[in-house]
Amino acid sequence: MSDAFKLAWRYPDDHADLLIDCVARLNGVGRDQVLLGDGSGEILKLCAEAFTGPTSADRRGPAGRGTMVVADPTFEAILDHARVNGAEVVKVSLTSAFAHDLPKMAAAANEGLIYICNPNNPTASITPKNELRDLIAKAPRQTMTLVDEAYYHYADSPDYESVIPLIKDYPNLIVARTFSKIYGMAGLRCGYCIAQRETIERIRSYQAWDSVNIMALVAAMASLDDADQVANGRRLNSETKAFLTGQLDAMGYEQIPSQANFVMIDMKRPVVPLIKAFKERNVQVGRLFPALPNHMRLTIGKKLRALLNVLPSFGDLFPNIKRTSANHRSAEFRRRCRVTGINGVSLHSYRHAWAHRAKACGYPQRFAQEALGHSSRAVHEAYAKGAFVVCPALDEYEATAARKIVNMPRLLAR
Repeated sequence: MSDAFKLAWRYPDDHADLLIDCVARLNGVGRDQVLLGDGSGEILKLCAEAFTGPTSADRRGPAGRGTMVVADPTFEAILDHARVNGAEVVKVSLTSAFAHDLPKMAAAANEGLIYICNPNNPTASITPKNELRDLIAKAPRQTMTLVDEAYYHYADSPDYESVIPLIKDYPNLIVARTFSKIYGMAGLRCGYCIAQRETIERIRSYQAWDSVNIMALVAAMASLDDADQVANGRRLNSETKAFLTGQLDAMGYEQIPSQANFVMIDMKRPVVPLIKAFKERNVQVGRLFPALPNHMRLTIGKKLRALLNVLPSFGDLFPNIKRTSANHRSAEFRRRCRVTGINGVSLHSYRHAWAHRAKACGYPQRFAQEALGHSSRAVHEAYAKGAFVVCPALDEYEATAARKIVNMPRLLAR
């Protein structure tokens, strides 16, 4: 890339041609079946422009415009592009296994575009290969299927496969890939799609000239030339993911099984106050996904220790917490403390910790202090409303917590 700076004054056409050749060889397709983009985000935008909007008049002809059908939740950018095009956007909830509900998505399609992110963002879950093959085989010719394989390199399940080999048989299939993930080029912006030649030409007609800059093109070619890039990226991701999920399991946090470079953690409470609290401690986590309001998306990276250090089971979140005596060290007590996120603390210290965190999360301090004067039900109700911590093993403290400070219904209504 350093050598490429001296070429920055040139248009990128020659380097684009070289990268197209590399991508075509890598995927076993013709170079006329490859379209480069300014990240796969541009590919998604172009597909929305080309295939969503007012329904075509002739249903016997090639794919026209129509409805955008997506999973909920999924990567949202393409939804906005479809809405700008005047298209109807239909969201179909994921299955109980967090896979795309393909029969319902197919039933909702009206020409247009079915968008399938596999592995899915933000759930890191996959849609089984046989189900996806079946959808692609049965989709009407007028309905395009766009499979976003941004996280393809991380998936190692035997029930997952790329659908690029199916393109030769289906003119209404498009596959998007990116250099942003395993190749680490999210800031440089380079991606591509593969489809049959006629489909590529239709998409290309909506694209600006020279949308991929020469620095990104050079970096992409260097990445493809590095024989160890993908293998090392997979290994590091797998090792770090195993460490992270092990730590989360030990603390009682369940996750959606991940086939990507991030995990979706069930925090068992609204995540908006948690996201704010992490940000105050210089830990950036994913945004809220309304379909999963109690789940937090966490990207796997080098600084996971920073996040683990501020999860509720670590003492630095509660600087004044003291350990309790040996009678609170039973296996059952420790288990409950792990589940709720605190390592066995005195009620006095816990009161202080609760008030400190509630204030940091924007909750009135009096609310937190009064809640601690109630029974376990009152505290757990407060926890469910989004407070950051919950007292562990409250039955241990029931005698102390029994005194009433304010009327419980009034408290819980605040």
